[in-house]
Amino acid sequence: MAIRDELAGNESLNWDAGLAVTDWQGVTVSGSPGRVTIVDISGRGLSGEVPAGLEHVTRLRELHLCCNRLRGEIPAELSKLSQLRRVVLERNKLEGGIPAQLGRLSHLERLDLGHNRLTGEIPAELGRLSQLERLELNANQLTGEIPKELGQLVRLGSLHLDHNQLTGEIPSQLGNLPRLWRMNLGGNQLTGRIPSEFGRMRNLGHLTLSDNDLTGEIPSALGRMSDLRDLFLHGNQLTGGIPSQLGQMSSLKRLSLYGNELTGKIPSTLGQLSNLEELSLDGNELTGEIPSELGRLSRLNFLYLDDNQLTGEIPSELSRLSQLKDLFLGYNRLTGRIPSVLGRLSRLQWLYAPGNHLTGEVPSELGQLTDLKELSVSGNELTGPIPAELEHLSHLQGLYLNGNRLTGEIPSELGRLSQLDWLSLDHNQLAGEMPPELSRLSELRWLSLDHNELTGEIPSELGHLSQLQWLSLDGNELTGKISPELGQMSQLWALHLQHNQLRGRIPIELGQLLNLEQFSHRGNRLTGPVPLELSDLPEVYVLNLTADRTAPSRITLTWDDPVDPTVIYEYRLRDGAGAWNEWLEIEDPQPMPKVGDMVTIEWTLKGLATDVVYTYVSVRGRNGNGIGPATSAFVTSSGNHR
Repeated sequence: MAIRDELAGNESLNWDAGLAVTDWQGVTVSGSPGRVTIVDISGRGLSGEVPAGLEHVTRLRELHLCCNRLRGEIPAELSKLSQLRRVVLERNKLEGGIPAQLGRLSHLERLDLGHNRLTGEIPAELGRLSQLERLELNANQLTGEIPKELGQLVRLGSLHLDHNQLTGEIPSQLGNLPRLWRMNLGGNQLTGRIPSEFGRMRNLGHLTLSDNDLTGEIPSALGRMSDLRDLFLHGNQLTGGIPSQLGQMSSLKRLSLYGNELTGKIPSTLGQLSNLEELSLDGNELTGEIPSELGRLSRLNFLYLDDNQLTGEIPSELSRLSQLKDLFLGYNRLTGRIPSVLGRLSRLQWLYAPGNHLTGEVPSELGQLTDLKELSVSGNELTGPIPAELEHLSHLQGLYLNGNRLTGEIPSELGRLSQLDWLSLDHNQLAGEMPPELSRLSELRWLSLDHNELTGEIPSELGHLSQLQWLSLDGNELTGKISPELGQMSQLWALHLQHNQLRGRIPIELGQLLNLEQFSHRGNRLTGPVPLELSDLPEVYVLNLTADRTAPSRITLTWDDPVDPTVIYEYRLRDGAGAWNEWLEIEDPQPMPKVGDMVTIEWTLKGLATDVVYTYVSVRGRNGNGIGPATSAFVTSSGNHR
């Protein structure tokens, strides 16, 4: 009963002397006379410790205590259970080291200690477990090197040492494990090269060495592993080219090499991987063209080639990838047109190709991609109109066409994209009026139309966009008044209207925007003062006003709570291009404020190249209140600015 109490902690087990052992929870009795051979009380919320007294259950063959809340250390006394075949203690809160004495369990087939809080080194003595088929020590806090003695475990099929703090090189002796079918060493701090000896493991199906500090080249010998299904080498510092021999791994389904320093061309031999479902080569320094042979990968679901230095055109052969869901080509040096035949990729959900040098028009055929969730071709050199056919993308959540040379009007048909969350059309040459149909985009959170040639008034219907958080219309030719209906956008935290031809007063209804943090409106023809209702907004920290460079400016602040004496006032200028220029000079430095103090700070704008400037004012302190007069410029407070 002592074993029961030590195990259970705050929970309960029905182990009782008045009850037959065969009726005890999780206990199996075998043989004649009957002896306890299996204890399996997994997932019962036990909060005690692993009892050292288990050493007295001398015929115990299996001990399963996983998925509880057990604490304390693993008792070395378990090594006295000479009949043990399986020890499964994963997903608890066990601490301390792995007892080296466990290496005495000559019949042990499975040792699973993963997902605990174990520390220290992996005992080399575990290399003596000649019958071991499964060793899982992952997701602990183990340190030190991987013992080369583990290369003696010739029956081992599964080795999981991932997500620890292991250091040193990967022992080449692990390549001597003929039955190994899964090895995961990812998420450690391993250094050195990938052993070419791994090419000997012809039965290996899954190899994960990702998220370490491995260097050197990918061994071409890995191409001999004809049964390999998953090869994850991402998140290291691997250099050199991608070996063409990897194209010989006929069973490969997932090849992940992203986030390294690989150079050279993408081998055309990768087009031979007929079972490949995922190819991730992004975040390297690959050059050359995208091989048209990749169009042969008929089972490919995910193709990630972004963040490299690839050149040439997008191969039209990619349109043959009928199973493709993600196509990521962004931030390369690709040229030419977007192939219209990509509209045949009926299962495509992500088309991501920003930051290239693509030219021509946005193909209207992309409107056939009815499963598409995101279309991003921003930062290219695309011309022509926005195709009205995009209205058919009923699942589209993000449309990024910004930073191109698009012309024409914004199609009113975009108002039919009922799932649209993000619409960025800024920095183009779009003209005409803003379609009021955009107000139908009930899920829209981000609308960026700035730096175009839009004319007409801001549609009052935009006030219906109840989820909108960002509205940027800067740098157009918009006229008319600021619609008071914009005050209905209750989630709005950024409203940018500067450099248009807006006139009239700022509507007091904008004071209803309780989440507003940024409001800029300089460079218009607005009249009258900033409404006091805006001053009362609890979150606003940017007011973009104008200033005469020769006149003093003042800001008055009061403090309702004590202020740390290290509070610093910072005033800085930036010119019309947005570059930081110089510090403003405070005419009369004030003493640090106390509770209830009112502080007036005056400065003079000096040596500026333009009559209208931005000024950044940072008050380091969370309880500053107050507002500057109309001559203040771009006032920012890290506290409540009112």
